[in-house]
Amino acid sequence: FLVGLVAIVIIAVVVTLSVTLGGDGGSSFNASIAATAMTMAPTTLSPSSAPSSSPTEEFQPLYTRRFNELVTILYPDISDLESLTIQDPQSSQNKALWWLARDDPAELEFASMNTQRLRERYLMAMVWFQHGGPDWYAKANWMSDADVCQWLGVGCDGENNTIATIGGTENNFQNNVFTEIGQFRDLQYLNMAYNDLTGEIPSEIGMLTKLT
Repeated sequence: FLVGLVAIVIIAVVVTLSVTLGGDGGSSFNASIAATAMTMAPTTLSPSSAPSSSPTEEFQPLYTRRFNELVTILYPDISDLESLTIQDPQSSQNKALWWLARDDPAELEFASMNTQRLRERYLMAMVWFQHGGPDWYAKANWMSDADVCQWLGVGCDGENNTIATIGGTENNFQNNVFTEIGQFRDLQYLNMAYNDLTGEIPSEIGMLTKLT
């Protein structure tokens, strides 16, 4: 198609010159132009590069990739409701995921971590966002690069190094308790008395079989 278009343009130039010049001198000039046109190699254009494929994970922004990696690890069998919740920027789940992916000063390598330890750091970040952490009276080490076992009010099991106790008495905890509370599988002691908690105790607390 492109070769034919170039040929048409050349013919149009020759015809135009023939009409405007006229006479013997014009004919001689036209013949020279035509001869030159016949000896020119047809112009060909290189085909444009093929359109790029749809963006893959490789080209996603770093923090988005880390966010998605966290979701894959922490929610391997994610439900539709969970999917909607973690994508809601107002939810404590979404805020905790983004904190781990982008703002956590510990800058963890998720793939190399023990899954339960990663999950508990995520859950403790959820406690912070869900219960109004910035307004607590005492919050030493919370949301720092320190291990969650060093966050104020948190105690860990010496054998498994997982969270065994959470205490937040009279510390201005607010809002309702989130359902993921049941994922603290080694939790033995929980005290959030004398706070401004609202709503019902989630049934998932029954999953805490070691709670005393």
